[in-house]
Amino acid sequence: MRPAPAKGCSGSGACGSDCCYGPLPTSCPSPHPRDENDHDRQAQVIHFATGGHVGFHGRVRSNSGTERLRRLAHRRTDRHGRNRHGPDRRGEGGMSRAERISLVAAALPGLTALVALVFTWMSVEGTRAEVQIAEQGQITNRFNAAVRNLGSDSADVRLGGIHGLQRIMQDSARDQPTIVSVLSAYARQHAPVPVSGFAKESKSCELAEAPVKLATDVQAALNVLANRSADHDGQDWLVDLRNTDLRGAEVDGLGDAPEKPENRAAFPKANFDGADLRHSQFIGVDLQGAGFFESNLTAAWFSGVDLSYANMPDADLSCTLLEDVNLTGARLSDAKLHEVQGDETVNLTKANLVEAKPGARRQSAGDLAGLLGRPAH
Repeated sequence: MRPAPAKGCSGSGACGSDCCYGPLPTSCPSPHPRDENDHDRQAQVIHFATGGHVGFHGRVRSNSGTERLRRLAHRRTDRHGRNRHGPDRRGEGGMSRAERISLVAAALPGLTALVALVFTWMSVEGTRAEVQIAEQGQITNRFNAAVRNLGSDSADVRLGGIHGLQRIMQDSARDQPTIVSVLSAYARQHAPVPVSGFAKESKSCELAEAPVKLATDVQAALNVLANRSADHDGQDWLVDLRNTDLRGAEVDGLGDAPEKPENRAAFPKANFDGADLRHSQFIGVDLQGAGFFESNLTAAWFSGVDLSYANMPDADLSCTLLEDVNLTGARLSDAKLHEVQGDETVNLTKANLVEAKPGARRQSAGDLAGLLGRPAH
């Protein structure tokens, strides 16, 4: 059937008519001239829309365009559907997105607890550091106050300062070396040996007690030094009492428990060089490696004392009483041993007695045993 002419056409179909049916013959000029490019663009649009091939006169050579449009629309619908609803895709490790979300949700309480624990630990450490700083500040204030008391003119105030330092030493082991040095210096300053030398006294061994008694504050300082724990000293020769007048000093390290060697008063490697120790008493004292070079020990009493490897050359031990004394490896060369008293409890193994006085060379324990008033073995 021939299509009806468009509105406004005469319907003749002739070349000179208003409208034409179908394509114009080549001999008929177009009432609306179009250039060749317009014709090509129209053909491309038709080709894209139909998916077919347009011939020279614009006829469709293939009817597959409709089917291709249908497949294209179906593909787009399928893609949008997948994006909207999404399949149950698996990620790495074979876990779906929902499973990963559930796992994270289950782990959140534990993670929260861990974070809280970390913050709690940090808070505790910060509090501990603040407490330590506060304690050190208090100890510093106590130390300064105690040292100021040592310079007081009142003996009672000075005693308070000495005992205050002792409490600080017990509370803070790190401050022990400083406190020991302070107390040693205090004793040297308040009880020095005269520059002229030892004060003269009777050489009699029958003198029962010391003619001079050690000052109370110096004796208190000596007791604090004796009763400390030497493990916290930190260095050798820390107790420095050289050239100190300690006549009549009493150092009792055993107290009520003489059977416990660990209770010995602690003076290992202490320096007593040039000290005046006449009529002093050392009971249960650790004096290993202590120095007594040219010190005066006349009429001193040593009982339960460890003097092993002590350095005692030129020391005066006249009238000294030795009971249960360990002098193993002690150096007693040129020492004065006039009327030394002792018994079989004195250990002189490997003691150096070269030029010990009085008498000729005394190099053996047997020789010294004679000086001690007992037979040599």
